[in-house]
Amino acid sequence: MYPQGSGDENEYVRDTALRAGQRIISMYAETAIALLLPELEQGLFDDLWRIRFSSVQLLGDLLFHISGVTGKMTTETASEDDNFGTAASNKAIISALGAERRNRVLSGLYMGRSDTQLVVRQASLHVWKIVVSNTPRTLREILPTLFTLLLGFLASTCPDKRTIAARTLGDLVRKLGEKILPEIIPILEDGLRSDKSDERQGFASASVKS
Repeated sequence: MYPQGSGDENEYVRDTALRAGQRIISMYAETAIALLLPELEQGLFDDLWRIRFSSVQLLGDLLFHISGVTGKMTTETASEDDNFGTAASNKAIISALGAERRNRVLSGLYMGRSDTQLVVRQASLHVWKIVVSNTPRTLREILPTLFTLLLGFLASTCPDKRTIAARTLGDLVRKLGEKILPEIIPILEDGLRSDKSDERQGFASASVKS
């Protein structure tokens, strides 16, 4: 499904690919979620930031369609954790995606808030604010899935992914505090003893951030 050119360095090519993807979502969001979503999920975790950016935008369109909300509202507020989602929109997303996939999608969006690229951070935060009704509660709900994804990023050979994971872990500690430290510390300690230098570097960065 993913439009060819979405990761191209040429802005015109990327914009054309994005519009094509948005057209596909508007036509098939209700009937082909099982086909659309895996591609968008994969894009959220791509090594190339342009693919991540396009994936966040298209995923946002899909979630807005599913939940019946508009993505055109402004979400610029004093706090990054101000939310505009409702219980009804959350229920609609879970009903359409299932709890497991919903958790993975929201985990990807939350990690996007700590991306190395500003445009990805801004797009992820915008979508998150609109579809999530309460950030701390949602984080507790998706934490097991989010943690699994973060560990994969920390062990990645991609520097951007390791940075994203370290930043996200630091953000989680700030928001949830001591509640998650017993889960994080043993994993970080194991990672620091890894035989692979890339993994040690990632886990060391996470230790500093948290």
